[in-house]
Amino acid sequence: MTSPNAYKPGYTVPLKKSEAEGLGVKDAQNLVIMVMVCVSKDNEISLNLKGPVLFNSENMSAIQCIVDREDYPSHFVIKGAAQATKNPLAAPSPLLK
Repeated sequence: MTSPNAYKPGYTVPLKKSEAEGLGVKDAQNLVIMVMVCVSKDNEISLNLKGPVLFNSENMSAIQCIVDREDYPSHFVIKGAAQATKNPLAAPSPLLK
């Protein structure tokens, strides 16, 4: 999981009243928005901007919600397969041979 704002500046989640009540939100400053990071077999890295997870840091509760926006896809590529293979961290460790 990662913060979406590092890759999609201005990312926001419209929180429904029922979701806020379920999280026990008293102060919006206690909400942390995270998104799932997916790594494919060919090392493409993408984010699920459609289904963020909202954490209430005050009481440690969380929910996953669905954001119905065209500009927030469930497969938002941040690093393509060709780019990922150039990353030395993506290469197998020589210690694992």
